[in-house]
Amino acid sequence: MTTFRSERATTRADAPPAAVCAALRGADGATDALFGRLAEWARGAGLRIAGTLQRDEPRPGRRLCDMTLDDLVTGRRFRISEDRGDLAEGCRLDSAALTEAAALVERTIHEAAPDLVILSKFGKAEAEEGAGLRDAIAVAIERDIPVLIGVAEDYVEALRRFAGDLCVIAADEAQVRRWLRVGLGERATPIVV
Repeated sequence: MTTFRSERATTRADAPPAAVCAALRGADGATDALFGRLAEWARGAGLRIAGTLQRDEPRPGRRLCDMTLDDLVTGRRFRISEDRGDLAEGCRLDSAALTEAAALVERTIHEAAPDLVILSKFGKAEAEEGAGLRDAIAVAIERDIPVLIGVAEDYVEALRRFAGDLCVIAADEAQVRRWLRVGLGERATPIVV
C-alpha cells in the first residue's frame, strides 16, 4: 500500500501546501456540479486536465441511480454501476468498468503531463480495497500534479491515511478555489466558476 509523507510537499518551492484537495461529496450532487464547472474553467484557461467526472443518472421506477464516470480527456463514458434490480442489496459497483476508467486516467497522467487531475470520487474501492482510482492519485502525487477529488464523509479518514499530510479537506467551494490558486499559481488566474 502506498502512503505519502509530508516531505514530498516541500520538494518544490512553488508546490501547493497539499497535493490533494478533497471536497466532501453530499447526496445533492453539488460537488459533481462544482467539479464540472472547474473542468470547464480549466479547459477555457488552457490548462491540461485529466480525470473523471461522476454522473448519477436517475432511472424511472428505481430507487437507485446509474453511476457513470466521464473521462475528461476523451469524453468516454464508463458505466460503473451494475443493474442488479431494484431490490438488490450490497455493492453494485462494476469493478471492471472502474478499473478500465482508472487505467485510462493513469495512462493520460503518464502521457499528457496534465496541470490538474480532477477525480469525482474516492470511495469504497479506493478506501477499502486499495483499487479504483487510487493508483491514478498516487501517480499524480508522485509527478507533483495537483489532485482535486471528491470524498464521502465515510471515507475521509481512509483518504487521510493514504495521502497523509499531502491532503487537505475542503469545507466549501471557496476553500477549493483557494487551494487551486495556490496549487496552480499564475495558471489559476482568474478562477471564474
